[in-house]
Amino acid sequence: MSLTSIGDLARGFVLQRQTAALKAETVRLSSELVTGQASDPARALRGEIGPLAAIETSLARIAGWQNAAAGAGLRLDAMQAALAVVDDAASGLGAALALASSPGNPQLLATAAADARGKFATVIGALNARAGDQTLFAGPATAGPALAPAETILADLAAATAGATSAADIAAAVDHWFDDPAGFQTQAWRGSSAPAGPVPVGPGESLHIGATAADPALRETLKGLAMAALLDTMPLAGAARADLAGIASERLLGAAPERAGLAARLGVAQGALAAAETRNAAEATGLGIARQGLTGADPYAVAVELESAQTQLETVFTVTARLSRLSLADFLR
Repeated sequence: MSLTSIGDLARGFVLQRQTAALKAETVRLSSELVTGQASDPARALRGEIGPLAAIETSLARIAGWQNAAAGAGLRLDAMQAALAVVDDAASGLGAALALASSPGNPQLLATAAADARGKFATVIGALNARAGDQTLFAGPATAGPALAPAETILADLAAATAGATSAADIAAAVDHWFDDPAGFQTQAWRGSSAPAGPVPVGPGESLHIGATAADPALRETLKGLAMAALLDTMPLAGAARADLAGIASERLLGAAPERAGLAARLGVAQGALAAAETRNAAEATGLGIARQGLTGADPYAVAVELESAQTQLETVFTVTARLSRLSLADFLR
C-alpha cells in the first residue's frame, strides 16, 4: 500500500488558503447578521433575480419622482414667501396711502410717497427672487430675472406719463403702459410667456407651476405701486397728489383678493405635491418590505453558520500552531 503525503511548504499553503477562506466567510456572515441582508442576492435567490430587478427599477423610478417633488416643493415654498413679501408691501403701503390722501396731510403724503419708491423696489426684488439656480416668477426662462430693475421701470413710466397733469391722466397712462404689449411686456418683462413644463411627481401625475410676474394679479399690484412711486417725482399740485395717492391705494387694496387667489393656487399645488410625496413614500416602503423578503437573511441560520465558521477557524489556528512546533529532534527523542 502506498502512502501519499504533502510537504511542509505545500501544507503551509493549504492552511493559509483554508484560513483566508474561513476569514472571508466569517466576515460575510457577520455582515449579513448585522445588516439582515444577504451579501449575494443572486446566490440567495438561486439566480431568479427577475422579481428583485423589478423592485429595484420601481424604487429607482420613485426616487426620481421624489427628487423632482423635492425641487418643486422648494420652489413653491420660495414662491409663497415671495408673494408674502409682495402682499405685505402692497397692503401696508395701500393703508398708508389711504390715510395720507385725506385732506390736511401733506407731510404724511410726502413720507408715503418716499416709502413707495422703496416698496416698489422691494416687490421687484421679490419677483426676481431665485431658488437654487432658478428664477421663481420668470416662467421657463429661469436663467435670468423676471423683471427689469425697479429704477428702469420707473424711468420708462416717467417718460410715459410726461405731460400728464391730473391724477386721472397719470393713472390712465400707467394702466396703458402696463397693458400695452409695447410697454410692460417689451420694456419690463424679462421672462418667458411660454407655459412652464410639467413636473412629474408620480405615476401619471404632473405638477404645473404657472405663476409668473406677468400674472394679472401681480401686474395690478405693480400698477398701484408704480403710481405711488411716481408721487415722489411727479410735479403735481397738492390736490392732484392726494388724488393719485387715493387711486394708488384703491389699486393696491383692491388687488388683495387677486394676490390671495394666486397664493391659493400655489397652495393647491403644494397640497397636491404633498399627497403625491405621501403616496410615493408609502409605495417605496411597501417595495422595501418586499425586497427585504427576497434578499433578507435568516438571522438564526446566519448565526449558526457564523458559529460554525468561527469554530473551524479556531481549529485551523490550533492545527497550525501544533504543526509549527513539530521537529525531527522531538520525533527522534
